[in-house]
Amino acid sequence: TSNNRNDTITATFTLNDIIAPNVTALSSSPGIGNQTNSFNLSANVSDNHNVHTVLINVTNSTNVVVTTLTASLSSAGIYSAVFATTDATTPGVYTYKFLTNDTSNNRNDTLSTTFTITDTNTPNVTNLASSISIGNQTNSFNLSANVSDNHNVHTVLINVSNATNAVINTLTATLSSTNRFSAIFSTTDATTPGTYTYKFLTNDTSNNRNDTITATFTLNDIVAPNVTALSSSPGIGNQTNSFNLSANVSDNFIVDTVLVNVSNATNIVVNTLTATLSNAGRYSAVFSTTDATTPGIYTYKFLTNDTSNNRNDTITATFTLNDIVAPNVTALSSSPGIGNQTNSFNLSANVSDNHNVHTVLINVT
Repeated sequence: TSNNRNDTITATFTLNDIIAPNVTALSSSPGIGNQTNSFNLSANVSDNHNVHTVLINVTNSTNVVVTTLTASLSSAGIYSAVFATTDATTPGVYTYKFLTNDTSNNRNDTLSTTFTITDTNTPNVTNLASSISIGNQTNSFNLSANVSDNHNVHTVLINVSNATNAVINTLTATLSSTNRFSAIFSTTDATTPGTYTYKFLTNDTSNNRNDTITATFTLNDIVAPNVTALSSSPGIGNQTNSFNLSANVSDNFIVDTVLVNVSNATNIVVNTLTATLSNAGRYSAVFSTTDATTPGIYTYKFLTNDTSNNRNDTITATFTLNDIVAPNVTALSSSPGIGNQTNSFNLSANVSDNHNVHTVLINVT
């Protein structure tokens, strides 16, 4: 009460910082980007005292942390870090989370958002090959190529086009060995011969497509024309007759030439005729005779080829040419013309034939 003072005795108390940093305005630039892009990840980070550390966890679409970035102060209150990608970076939706603390080690690691990496790389298609580069009808052609992708190959198809650029088949290729996709193109004797083009149509799981790579193989025609139903009209005829020789000739592709060899009874070819198409699939030629044509059994053989020069010259048949011309008798003579009993009379004549004189008798009456 007399106002005597004592202010020399002290003690302390502690005031803890319990306020975590405040994280707002998370941003990715770009928000949707491509492989090989760099993504600038940023946020406003503030604290009632002092921000100490700002990290950024980047997680892929399977929730695996792929990297932890250290963010730095890029402008007033804004912390940022760059997530760089390559064409090998898995595309998808990525989550980035800011991990912050202050100098009192108050932590805020609850704020996150996303950015998207788009796959823009098309599959790579190389080393196209056909197991038979030049083959025949009825062969099977194994068509293959190396197909790879920076992420995942999804579908591999093969378009097969003929010489007129018409797509005749689309095959589904399967993985036959590491990165090697193949499919079988089967042919029959009815498959049109020529040069075929095969194109690989590929896409990945992001639907990036590569359908520009092509190669060729050649299909040869090895099927000879088919020759049936040989016929001669007439089948048995006379000298001076004309014989219409015909047959059905067909080919799995195109008939080119049809000839007819006509051989006599001694197997000598006496004529080679050019047959023409007389009606659907029927080829014919005319063998004309005169009274000087040797009679006998004639063989006619069809000689055929197609536009691939496959030949069929094995099919034969016969017709018969009769001799109807009688011997010619002229210049009959008796020596003497008038004689006596006991004389001998030499009787003679000129006898000829268009083929062969066989027997000459003389009746005396």
